[in-house]
Amino acid sequence: MLAKRTHLIASIFFLVSVAALTALADRNGYEGDDLNSILPMLHLDQAKRGELLIYRYGWQPLAYEVGAAVFWITRTPSAIFLLAPIAGAISLTLLLLTAWGDKRSWWGLGKALVALLAIPELWFSGLYFNSTVLGLPFACASMLLLRWRAGPASFLSGLLLGIATLMRLDLGLAVGVFSLLAWKQSRSLREVLLFNCAVFVTIGASYFAGLFNPYEILDIFAASTREMADKAQSLGWDLRTKLGVLSVMFSPLGWVILLLGGPIAALRCYQERKIVSLVWVVAIAPVCLPLPNLLSVKYAVPLLMFFPAILVECLSSAERAVSARFRKWPLFISGAATAGLLFFSASFYGRAPYLMLETRASRQVGTHDGTRSYGGYFWQMFAVGQGTELTPHQEFAQKVLGELREVNGPDIVVAGNENFFNPGGAGWRDLQLSLEADGIHGSVVAPHTIQFELNGRRLTLIRDVPAKIEALLDRGRGLKVYDLRDELRSE
Repeated sequence: MLAKRTHLIASIFFLVSVAALTALADRNGYEGDDLNSILPMLHLDQAKRGELLIYRYGWQPLAYEVGAAVFWITRTPSAIFLLAPIAGAISLTLLLLTAWGDKRSWWGLGKALVALLAIPELWFSGLYFNSTVLGLPFACASMLLLRWRAGPASFLSGLLLGIATLMRLDLGLAVGVFSLLAWKQSRSLREVLLFNCAVFVTIGASYFAGLFNPYEILDIFAASTREMADKAQSLGWDLRTKLGVLSVMFSPLGWVILLLGGPIAALRCYQERKIVSLVWVVAIAPVCLPLPNLLSVKYAVPLLMFFPAILVECLSSAERAVSARFRKWPLFISGAATAGLLFFSASFYGRAPYLMLETRASRQVGTHDGTRSYGGYFWQMFAVGQGTELTPHQEFAQKVLGELREVNGPDIVVAGNENFFNPGGAGWRDLQLSLEADGIHGSVVAPHTIQFELNGRRLTLIRDVPAKIEALLDRGRGLKVYDLRDELRSE
């Protein structure tokens, strides 16, 4: 009976997930890279020609193209922000179905829910715009197809993984694991070849369409590697930071399930199928490549998408390890712990009292995509989009927007930087977002120069201030210049 209600349960889970993620999602810029990605989408053709800064287009080309198409249709950047919670909810639903297994029991559903909630980043990644979560639904759909309908669906599954890779290149690292899944389900080399052919057909077509540029990818990889090496000893980039990020890949409960049930499950698998077990280790190695330099759990999502099913197997192994009388206890305890971790967090210290249990973590773990903690996940998710105050740069953006709405007054020039993380960058991006979100759309009038007009007033965002700025931009109304590169100084 429950198997017949699978689609209904999955639909309810999706609706609850998308409602929760949308309600809590950020729409103002959460971690800098989101604004560096979204705002070039508003003038994507010019950005691709080098007239505006574009952030790692080659690493996520299809995410840029999709975002630009959404903006062209809706004319608001808010719609681009909403892609994340929608994609996140779809991914979570597909992962629920994958982890639930084939028997479709209430017991299995409970274990699948516990497993999903034990991997907080699968939820966090749906709260702010990033290309990983945009590619994740395609990768999850590919995995689900291989598990359910290996054979005729192998080619379609390969197409989906190819699309996921174009959304976010890291997801392509999973091609080995997916190939093994295709073999496991069909025991046919033909299906493996079909799957891989589809992946390479998709990537090849994107190359001829101008989306996929291997030379740009190599340049991005080289620049990222140099940055990691140059900053390896800096605060926020050092080994301590990386270990902290690794520690929050799973919730405390997730680590307990993995450490207790994992060895039992691995030993049983090795005893039954030794060679296959070794092949799995080799296949999964590429998706583990980001782990030694992990500065954000988001970069481990191509690996973490396999763990809902793995955690379910670990939990099942723990159940089998206890006597029949207590076999239900692991899931009951895990369910209670999962509910508790949604609202209560553990904070660890190197001195007394060493451990504190509280609602909001007093000692959080810093990552390059915001802070994380060992529990209290609801409060932390709430803080992403709803529980934070405006930054000084966001307040400045609202102030300038108010000035522009005034009928009389001089034209405004704001000098800054297109990169959120450079001096003057946060102010530029926050102001550009505020203007576009308010329906005041800009035009690229020169390289790294965007102009906005409202009721006869003009605002110019400019990267390089010319020596004779008045002669170039003063239309007789006067100019008010803000130089954000000099700590929001007005002159």
